[in-house]
Amino acid sequence: MKNLVAAAVILMFLATFSAFAQTKKVYEFTNGRWFDGQDFKKRKMYSADGFFTNKKPSKIDETVDLKNQFVIPPFADAHTHNLDGTYNLEKTINAYLEEGTFYVQVLANYALGAKQARPFLNKPSSLDVIYANGGLTSTLGHPFLAYEPRAMGFYTYADWEANMEKIKLS
Repeated sequence: MKNLVAAAVILMFLATFSAFAQTKKVYEFTNGRWFDGQDFKKRKMYSADGFFTNKKPSKIDETVDLKNQFVIPPFADAHTHNLDGTYNLEKTINAYLEEGTFYVQVLANYALGAKQARPFLNKPSSLDVIYANGGLTSTLGHPFLAYEPRAMGFYTYADWEANMEKIKLS
């Protein structure tokens, strides 16, 4: 559990780092255990022009001691219906970033919702998001049952259950 907390702390650091990564400063990160896809390796890493590298730049502006903590890559959410419009958008963006999710794929969204949200996304201080702008489905599949009953005027699960035969025939 202690390692998980340490990894979360470093992930929070990286989330914060992304906000100032566009500066011209060059950072050296020492004493970090960096995840390489298989294991955690203790090594130095650098950030130059907002990108991580293991090649030491000619000039270092600032050194950050990671104190033997674990560094993991950001997470991604490949199936969500969040971020479809501006309702609670800032809160949702912050929740994703705080948990370490930097990449999101929104499925079965409304085109208008994506249009409203896009100005707040895909920036260094926000999430990278792509939209499906629709959904593939089958009868009674997902997202059919998320949209078809509502289009027919059935808004509660009780309405859905009572009218399932009508919904199936639509």
